[in-house]
Amino acid sequence: MSGNQIETLQMHSRKILLSEIGALIHDIGKLNKLFVERHSLETDNGYDHGDVLKYESECDPNFFVSKSLGKKAQTLKDILESIKVSYNNEQSNLHLFLKYHHEDKDKHIDGFIQLLKVSDQFDSDEDRGNAFDQQSICSTYQSNAFGFEKEIDLSLYENERSKVYDLIINLLLNGCDVDNIQNQREKFLENLKESLKKALGMTARAANDVTLWEHSYMTASIMKTLFAESILSEEGTFPIVKSKKEIKETQHFKILSIGWDYFDFLSQSQKIPDLLGRKETLNEIKKSIKTKIEVEYVLGNCIYEDASSVHFLIPASFKKEDLIKKEVYGIFNKRLEGISVPYILFSRKGGSLVDLMPNSIQQLKTEIRIKQVPSCFEPKWADKWKNDLYKKKLICSTCGKGFYCEDYSEKICDICKTLRKKGRKETFPQTRFIDEIAWNGNDYENVALFILNFNLENWLNGDYINSTFIKNPEKDYHDLKWKDGKKISGVSGLIGKELEGNFEKNEENIEAILKIVSGKLDKLSVKKGNSTDNILKSINSLIEKETSLNIFVTDNKFIQDCFEFSYLDENKLFKNPSPSRLMRVWNNTEEFFKDLENEICQNVPSIRRYVLEGVKHNDSSGKAWKVELSVKEDKTIGEVVFEDGKCISITPHLNSFIEKHNSNKFDVKLINKESKEQKIFNKIVSNKIKFSKAYRIITVSPDQFIFSAPASSSLKILNAIKMKYMELFGKVFGKLPLNVGVVYFQKNTPLFSILDSARRFTKNFEDEHSLFNAKSEIPSFEVKEVNENEIIFNKDYRVKKSSKLGNCEIDCYHPYLLVESNENDEDIIEIAMDNEIITQKHVESIKEGDKVRIHPSFFDFEFLDTNGRRFDIVLNERTGSWKKRKQPIIGANGPRPYILGDLTKFERLKKIFETIGSWTPILDLESLTVIKRQEWRINKENDVYKSFVNSALENKFSESFEDKNWNDIKPFLLKCILEGSFFDVIELYKNIMKIDLKVKK
Repeated sequence: MSGNQIETLQMHSRKILLSEIGALIHDIGKLNKLFVERHSLETDNGYDHGDVLKYESECDPNFFVSKSLGKKAQTLKDILESIKVSYNNEQSNLHLFLKYHHEDKDKHIDGFIQLLKVSDQFDSDEDRGNAFDQQSICSTYQSNAFGFEKEIDLSLYENERSKVYDLIINLLLNGCDVDNIQNQREKFLENLKESLKKALGMTARAANDVTLWEHSYMTASIMKTLFAESILSEEGTFPIVKSKKEIKETQHFKILSIGWDYFDFLSQSQKIPDLLGRKETLNEIKKSIKTKIEVEYVLGNCIYEDASSVHFLIPASFKKEDLIKKEVYGIFNKRLEGISVPYILFSRKGGSLVDLMPNSIQQLKTEIRIKQVPSCFEPKWADKWKNDLYKKKLICSTCGKGFYCEDYSEKICDICKTLRKKGRKETFPQTRFIDEIAWNGNDYENVALFILNFNLENWLNGDYINSTFIKNPEKDYHDLKWKDGKKISGVSGLIGKELEGNFEKNEENIEAILKIVSGKLDKLSVKKGNSTDNILKSINSLIEKETSLNIFVTDNKFIQDCFEFSYLDENKLFKNPSPSRLMRVWNNTEEFFKDLENEICQNVPSIRRYVLEGVKHNDSSGKAWKVELSVKEDKTIGEVVFEDGKCISITPHLNSFIEKHNSNKFDVKLINKESKEQKIFNKIVSNKIKFSKAYRIITVSPDQFIFSAPASSSLKILNAIKMKYMELFGKVFGKLPLNVGVVYFQKNTPLFSILDSARRFTKNFEDEHSLFNAKSEIPSFEVKEVNENEIIFNKDYRVKKSSKLGNCEIDCYHPYLLVESNENDEDIIEIAMDNEIITQKHVESIKEGDKVRIHPSFFDFEFLDTNGRRFDIVLNERTGSWKKRKQPIIGANGPRPYILGDLTKFERLKKIFETIGSWTPILDLESLTVIKRQEWRINKENDVYKSFVNSALENKFSESFEDKNWNDIKPFLLKCILEGSFFDVIELYKNIMKIDLKVKK
């Protein structure tokens, strides 16, 4: 369709938005205990979730809940029936979206319902037909995308359904008011999500990993895009597709990707408010872009977003790309005057999200990394330099693009001033003051910035989703249904039956049959052990015994028809990377990061914040003023911050002075640091206290989490992160790496150095990940020992087994470890990917000698004792399983980055140091081993140096331990010294965390 496509869509915006709402709520009947009950092991109660409003409004005695809910249901039913949508002579109402969206209901199948059915099937049809493991109504579990289960509280369903009814009624009370729908849509989606995410799209395992929210949202997004495609396409047919197969074949989708250089923008910050204001503004920009694409243009919906990008599913027929670019550029100029550059890409056409989305994400990252400013983007800040030429302009000290004038109170441009002001907003219990994070009650300690990173590429492209199972491969592999309902184990009988009377037994014909069968079996997506070889042997045996087979069809056409094994498409063992499951993946990783705030909050100290009542000063800059407190002859100096003329905070080291003179009134001298101007306040009291916690969240997104906390709390926080990670993602261990970088710094370290260090860690993690693009390149770890709870690898790398469902039965769907291929291992399962075959084993089948491929989760840290130290965060060339960083003592291939599991090594060294009880012998040993290493120029394994270290250990440490413990501890310490981790741990505990070792009595 030519002309203004946006105007064309806007002409139909009401029906598109109403259809979207209908698709969002089409499965609300699943938010009902009766739905779970119907699909449980115990009973089939006949409940049809499409009739939920009918049951409740008519007070059906079989499905009665409450009179109050019945009244709401009647009101909602009346509203939905009254709201009509029509297009191209097709008409429907929103209640029909609920009632007739399933394929077993062929009544009232108008074009809208047909499009909804196709969208619904495209999202979840494969799971619907393959998940058979029903759950008990007594304990029904919801899984995340990675196999971790938690029990559903069915008692919440009635209240949540009531909330949803209220939401829909309030939104649609005046169904023709498009403005009302547009204005309320964002809030409606937020509240709907909170209710629907507590319910399941399907109850049977292993399809219980997608919530009703993900399924409803993606179904609505697919339908919305297909509806827009129907309107924009040259054919003009509605619905544009009539089956899910057509969606894949006719390729009606594109991805619109919009991104920005997140770290580059944040790194412009000089102060914490600069940083927080930038983060908040980027969130506002994302919301503005979403409103523009999803609501004003009704072009499509967001299907993935992170801190640096947002991606939309849009119709393939949309061609007005320049218009989108113009609008997005306008948003960036309005909010930021263009000091951050937007990058916009449109993907090729396609019919599969798992093909389109990962490529779009990766291409956008590449575009951002190149830093080529789009030729048609004209930043507003550049135009402003051309105006007001009579004023002397100076370059903004923050963004380096805008300007400030000589008479400005701060040396920053107007937009940076706005961002800084926005960043001063409090978010309790977090603090926005670095001083409060650094204060430990006695002194200012170092601060830690944590950078957590997931690489989701292999999940969003479907590879690792395909490595988990919808059926039990241990049980159901041999129950796969072949043509005519025969099981895989009976295929030889089926072939014999089909060939009877059409086959002349001779060596040539037998070989031809086996070749055809073998070729078909090679197409199996999942192979377990040598079962396919056994099938061939069985067929050969049948032919040898069968004497009635004759007259072989020479062109083999009949035989080829026999082997059109439809099960390959219809009876998949592995999970399908459906749109909702892809969404579930990144929702789960983002939820993990959000939930970590509770762990952080519990592991950092509380901060007492005093204010000076009566000390007032009008200062909109938010800068800290020097303050002197005095009581008689006793005085102290610190800083104070004002907001709206009132004191809101003082530097925390003043707390002890205030508490010391609690009953007295203070004389306060306020001093401008630059002009030295002073203000005197007498008889001031300070008895107002606010409590905050010593941490600050910077970024939360599906692939990244950045926050700051006290250095002394870092080990506790790291261990809490590791434990939570293993709890939620332990079943896909080695497939979903979590990388952790920690930047340690003093409270006065320039913020740009800290953020640049964070960026460098992120780049290092990306570089390490790129080494393992082929699954065969992922490092192998040999299993040394297996016990009931753990797998112990060489190098003392230990992993806790995670193999139980929520009901404590063995999980046969998720906990599979990647292993090196071994044709003699019956427990190995092969899975054919698009470009390669992966081999894996169930975690409970792992045995000594197995070689397990583990995509490493990396841990690294750096202490910025100088600004230049950040340049040390760089990887050397790969010489082993992955790249390493230079360490001053060990050299080019130091121990960093570690794997996350090495945190147990750090913990063990800490316990050893605490047992020794003094830093003196530890530092003596460090000095001794370092000097000899340098004198002897040790740069590789050396037996003489090893013997020297062994003797030094005996001399310095042996008296601190009992003999039986020392025999275990000594080789561990020897290894740590030789690899360099011993020196890193001393730096961490002694120089950074400043742990005081005291001899235990």
